[in-house]
Amino acid sequence: MAVRFVDPGHPEEKQGPRYRVWFRNVGNQAIAQPFNVMLFAANTERPSADLPQAGVRVTPIEAGGSRSVDIRLPVEVYYHEPRPPGQAGSL
Repeated sequence: MAVRFVDPGHPEEKQGPRYRVWFRNVGNQAIAQPFNVMLFAANTERPSADLPQAGVRVTPIEAGGSRSVDIRLPVEVYYHEPRPPGQAGSL
């Protein structure tokens, strides 16, 4: 798996930054159920429910198969207020 920055988006057009996520099914069976791949933008190491986030629904992947998806975070990542240490919420 890897996550790479693709472009910064266009805040004036209400587009946040875009990232490309690569992942692989390392199992010996297909993943038959669709699943979500999510990105969260945080100023701390602790996740919280109010973080800017975005994701995509991924269709089934064959055993050994790999995919990549592009995920564009919301423009709010540019305006998300940093929190003092110890002030982050939890999920």
